[in-house]
Amino acid sequence: LDMVLSIGYRVKSPEGIRCRRWATVALTDYLVKGVTVDDRRVEQLGTIVQVLSRSDNEHISGVVHC
Repeated sequence: LDMVLSIGYRVKSPEGIRCRRWATVALTDYLVKGVTVDDRRVEQLGTIVQVLSRSDNEHISGVVHC
């Protein structure tokens, strides 16, 4: 991990800059919260739950209400 971060922080390309920014945010979240959360995945999961809850099939819609 130390080597990856050392190399990533020396790269001056746009990809390197994005990597540094992502790594800094991810590491900060992990150190502060103890966990990192993929907000995009959480949003997708919420959308899936909404779709399932509107299902006419009681077995599928019932899973959401458990």
